[in-house]
Amino acid sequence: MERVWDSKMIWLLVWLLVWAVWDLRYRVIPFWQVILVISVGAVWQVCSGQLWTAGVLVGLVAGGITWIISWLTQEQLGQGDAMVILCMGLYLGIAKCMEALLWGLMAAALVSLYLLVWKKTSRHQGIPFIPFLTMGYLAVLIMTLAGGK
Repeated sequence: MERVWDSKMIWLLVWLLVWAVWDLRYRVIPFWQVILVISVGAVWQVCSGQLWTAGVLVGLVAGGITWIISWLTQEQLGQGDAMVILCMGLYLGIAKCMEALLWGLMAAALVSLYLLVWKKTSRHQGIPFIPFLTMGYLAVLIMTLAGGK
C-alpha cells in the first residue's frame, strides 16, 4: 500500500494551503512559486522513477488542457487555477488529481449555491477556486488514509 503522508504530499499540501490563502486575499498565484513546486515535483518524480509513468504524464496533460481552457474562456477559470491543477497532476497522477478536482468542484458548487440563494453575491461574480482544490486534495488524502483507493 502506498504511503499517503510522505514528504512529497506534505510539501504539496503546504503549498496548496499557502495558495488558498493567497487566492482568497489577492486572487492571483505568484508564477515563481508554481515553477518552484513543479520543479521540485519533477525532481521527486524522476528520483522515484515515476515521472514517465502514464498516470503522471496524463496528469500533466490534464493541467495543460485546463490551462488551454483558461485561455479559451478568457480566464473564467484562472491560469493560476490551471497551474495548480498541473501541480496536482504531477504529484498525484491523473486518477487522484481528477478525484480531488471533482471534490473541489462539488464544494465550490455548494458554496456558490449558498451565496446565490442568500444573495451574498451575483451570478457574474467569480469566487477563488484554489481553496476548493485544496479541500479536494485534503478529501483525497483523508479517504486514502481511511482505506479508500
